[in-house]
Amino acid sequence: MPRCKNFSRRPGMRPRGEGESSCSAAPSLDFSDKAQLKRYERLSTRQFGDLRTLDYAVLESIGLAERVRQLLSVGAWDKFFSVQETVYREIVLEFLATFDFDLTQLTQINMSSSKVIQFRAYGVQYQMSVTEFSIALGLYELEFTRTFEYSNLFLELPVHITPSEYWRKVSRETVYNPARSKAAQLRDPAVRVVHALLSRSLSGLGESSGVVSTRDILFLWSMVEGVPIHLGYAVAYLIWHQAQDPRVAVLFCGPYIMRLLRGLGVLTVTEEMQSVGGFVSLSMETLRAMGVVQRRQKDRGVVYRLVRAPEPGAELEESESESESETHSSGHADQAAATELPISNSRPSRAFSSRDRFSALEKGVEELRSEQRETRAEVRAELQEVRAELREVRAELRDFTHGVAAHFGRLESLIQQFLSSSPSSSHRSSPFASPSPLRQDPPTIVAPPQDQQPLRQDPPTIVAPPQDQQPLCQDPPTIVTPPQDQQPSTA
Repeated sequence: MPRCKNFSRRPGMRPRGEGESSCSAAPSLDFSDKAQLKRYERLSTRQFGDLRTLDYAVLESIGLAERVRQLLSVGAWDKFFSVQETVYREIVLEFLATFDFDLTQLTQINMSSSKVIQFRAYGVQYQMSVTEFSIALGLYELEFTRTFEYSNLFLELPVHITPSEYWRKVSRETVYNPARSKAAQLRDPAVRVVHALLSRSLSGLGESSGVVSTRDILFLWSMVEGVPIHLGYAVAYLIWHQAQDPRVAVLFCGPYIMRLLRGLGVLTVTEEMQSVGGFVSLSMETLRAMGVVQRRQKDRGVVYRLVRAPEPGAELEESESESESETHSSGHADQAAATELPISNSRPSRAFSSRDRFSALEKGVEELRSEQRETRAEVRAELQEVRAELREVRAELRDFTHGVAAHFGRLESLIQQFLSSSPSSSHRSSPFASPSPLRQDPPTIVAPPQDQQPLRQDPPTIVAPPQDQQPLCQDPPTIVTPPQDQQPSTA
């Protein structure tokens, strides 16, 4: 098991020597922080769930072993499902009460540098990165964490893939509901088996183990499409969710906490500690309860048959060659051979009649029609919402236009008042008045100074000539009276 030697400790913690433990033999359940104490009191009332494991002998008998191995060979999934540690209540409760995972400071780049995980074990506080956390769990080797492949492990679904789209690809349903979509609708029975493991481990669904959550979509996408994801991040998120969410009723993170402490070299167990939880293998009866196989009683004994969900509109027919491959079973040793289709009744049936085939096709058509009606109703609802939003936008645009028009009207009235005012008053009243007005109505005539003749006069004035000089032009002519001693002359 690789040991994480790079995890950091807070100031005041004494170092650990080689081969010795730095913590006490028992966990400390004294909490100075009120929030941690309150969380411990809440978690102490929770149950510890039993995790599921694979029984490859059962899977071999129904022909699913090879397919399940292929799904688990992607990335570190095989290492994750191989974790089987005994869980001790006191150790897990102290760990969960003090666990913190700062998701706000975590990015794809600082997986190895940012110390975003904090917890306490045996009274000692630890702080580490997601990479150190993953190495201590045994999911990745130190050399692999320095590669480009590790830095590109997915944390979430790619942006071009949505849970609804992928659910339509792997299931028989066209509409995905995280609260109602069941694993029984998955087409591949091997994927249903893997989901049964996830629901009691990494998903932590508890009683709702048949529901496929959005996190389950990510995990199934990773295994079915062969794309590795960051399982260290997924385990840290599981522990953080089960520690923080008050709605969690069953705890499934215990084995991974014990494996982490064992990887750090600080796990110490005493006889006084109480072991809780456990592991339950997927037996044939469990697969039957999940709907993966179907039990049939025959004269020769009990027979189990693999149930495969038919595609919508597919022809329902059971061949005799598949029925002849059935084997007897008296318990867990002898199991049944696989068939391709479910059986609707308990009696042995060689083939479906034409009436049954027509009924199945009619049922499939009716389901397609109902789904089409639901889709149309959803489209109508969305269209009504879009129309309502469009009406709101139009109303806002109309109000904005009216407001702009009102502002322009007020501005125009202010301009008219400014232009109609006199220059002197406009200079006094308005700070934006220009030195000389561009327009004056009516114009004013400025009188010239007394010592200067005007450039233009209308009407013109006649200047009287001096008394000793005759005028150049007189109209009407003036008659000059001659002296008394002279004769008058004609003018």
